[in-house]
Amino acid sequence: MRKVTSVFLVLVLALSTLTVVIASRPDQMYDEWMTLEERRALDADIDATHGEGFAANEREAMRLLDSIHLGFGHTRTGDDTFPDYFGGMYIGEDGRAVVLIVESMYDEAMTYSNIGSLIDQGVTYRLVESSYAKLREIQAVIGAALSESIEKRRNSEPWCVYAYNANLISVRQRNNQVIVRLAVYNEEMIAGFRQHVYDSPLIIFEYGAPLYIGGPPADAPFHYYDIYGYMSNGSNGYIDPEMAASFTVSPGMRLYRNFSMLTTPHGSLGFRVYCTLTGTLGIVSSGHVFRTVVGGGVHEWANPTPFGTVVRYRISGTMDAAFIRTGPSVNALNTLPGGQMLSPNVPHHIYENMQVSMAGGRTGGTVSGRVTDLNAHGRGTCHSTGFSNDFTRVIMTNIGTNGGDSGGVVFHTNNLQTTGIVAGGNRDQMFFVTARDVMIALNVSRY
Repeated sequence: MRKVTSVFLVLVLALSTLTVVIASRPDQMYDEWMTLEERRALDADIDATHGEGFAANEREAMRLLDSIHLGFGHTRTGDDTFPDYFGGMYIGEDGRAVVLIVESMYDEAMTYSNIGSLIDQGVTYRLVESSYAKLREIQAVIGAALSESIEKRRNSEPWCVYAYNANLISVRQRNNQVIVRLAVYNEEMIAGFRQHVYDSPLIIFEYGAPLYIGGPPADAPFHYYDIYGYMSNGSNGYIDPEMAASFTVSPGMRLYRNFSMLTTPHGSLGFRVYCTLTGTLGIVSSGHVFRTVVGGGVHEWANPTPFGTVVRYRISGTMDAAFIRTGPSVNALNTLPGGQMLSPNVPHHIYENMQVSMAGGRTGGTVSGRVTDLNAHGRGTCHSTGFSNDFTRVIMTNIGTNGGDSGGVVFHTNNLQTTGIVAGGNRDQMFFVTARDVMIALNVSRY
């Protein structure tokens, strides 16, 4: 018995020592895809933009907010269920975690959740009027009206006219409000919406510029950015013709449906994956760009030889992605414009004000912004057909996008984690589907 106890104590001591060693290297523990030197360099860039200490604050904020998520229940479809005391959460302007608590249920929040203990670890809390669950209920009712109005767009009934004028409905947690963006924004349209669709003091109206599935039309003014990075092969966001024969592909490069590159629509490369069932290597990109060429080839810029084949795609209100199988000669990299390495890790959750970046073949290079709205429900217009499309559960950002960026990778600026792929937007906004949802829909995994 003494021998067993001795062995047990040795194991305990060994594990304790190991725990101390791991905990002493939080930089490598949290984002092991980069070295400590790379971590410090990235922190310096982020802090230069957002203020000293922001990068470290945001990483800690995401860890704390993820721990709050662990306390939530889940539906059969995997969606979170939220307690009545929970008003929302987001990343503050200084990068720190902020949790909203319904004022009338403060005692319940402190008693039945881990929020109280996390406040001692740096979480800030605010008292608000409404629960997040209530705001989501309001969004769902308005979203249902919007969906029905899209189906009955020629209906002249007042409710249909006013509902169809809304092009985006979201819950903005940091404001504890439901945001309804109107294509025609004036007092008459606001009053008509409140009278015929839904009225609540928790609704705030804003002007909403048209959103496009696949980005704005080709003849729309181009949204220029200052490009500060290049692809690993030296080209500006797409494959240089002299390099094309090597079949080295990277996130953000241009992809074409066929070799008629001057006339065919194009998308952008998201990230490399493998089929979970067969192990087949490939990449993911936009579903709406490549849905018409299932079984057909995908080309690099100025290369008549296809480097991959579209195997399957998924397009629905919540998904817009395609799996492109690559050939044995293709070398798919995780190298981002600027030379940074895209992490194959995926964030557990996405939060408002989280810093994200996008690499798209049309815009070129890498551009950055932040998440503005989660689980948005809206109406996007396909500029090639003119018809409206209903989309739900997408993530909105303040990054402008251009036609041809669709399918391009979206990643967490702070940890370079794979966050999603571009689905659409306009000159001031970009919305994307999450990498986690993409991998589930296409039955693929990152590497």
